[in-house]
Amino acid sequence: NGKCCMILGSGWLLDVPVDELKAKFESIIFVDISHPKQILHKYKREKNFHFVFADISGVLHKIRDESLYEDKAFCKQLKEAFTFDLYEKFSPDYIVSLNLLSQIAWFPVTFAEDKSDINKQSSDILTECIQQLHINYLPKGKSVLITDHYQYVYDFKDNLIDESSRIKVSLHNIENEWMWDFDLTGNYLFRKKVKF
Repeated sequence: NGKCCMILGSGWLLDVPVDELKAKFESIIFVDISHPKQILHKYKREKNFHFVFADISGVLHKIRDESLYEDKAFCKQLKEAFTFDLYEKFSPDYIVSLNLLSQIAWFPVTFAEDKSDINKQSSDILTECIQQLHINYLPKGKSVLITDHYQYVYDFKDNLIDESSRIKVSLHNIENEWMWDFDLTGNYLFRKKVKF
């Protein structure tokens, strides 16, 4: 319980227990790079709900302004350029990073790849750096990180044909793990079932 809860990566609110949070907190801040119009419309009368549009990675501006992303020195520049001031602005009592870690580098890395012909190794280093910045910035003692961290791919006879990590950083102190049926229809990967 507390005055303010902040949900990072709220999106469609599919995994957000909105009613339970509403009962526990005086205000809830939903943060995403883009909020669906339907969600904004659905909750427009909730005076204690605040929808904030923000680059949660905190580094998109730096990647936009640079042209070289080839080595680990750029990660140091990213750390120095990191800007995400919503914790200071809203002083949340509780912060949830919701199914965000495996996706947080997508916009910045895709932008870098489109702007400059970077190789896979540089993309991976950039992804790892952005993911680690996100983890480091979650306040200790009042944050929870919920993320898909491993992907399993099956054929339609339920044979495991591939498995891979969804994140580049090491996670410690994992409290709970569960298997999530992400797509059993073959839409995400053609003719494949995917579980996280």
